[in-house]
Amino acid sequence: MAVDELTLDDLTPSRVTGPCKVGKILAKLSDTERGMVETALAGPKEQYPHAKIATALSKRVWPVSDHAVSDHRSGACVCGR
Repeated sequence: MAVDELTLDDLTPSRVTGPCKVGKILAKLSDTERGMVETALAGPKEQYPHAKIATALSKRVWPVSDHAVSDHRSGACVCGR
């Protein structure tokens, strides 16, 4: 089957459950650390850019991309559904 012959009927939706990577990281943090990260996530993107948050989390907890932070922040990840 050629790519141009694919239809939406040929695709199966993913069944991702549980929190996204950022959500998993938040669950591992202490209450104080989680509060600090949640403040940054809720803060202005100019002050707390996605990449800055991703770098801080990657250095301290678990590797995470700025794209994952962006998705979590905007509610586009599984946590926001």
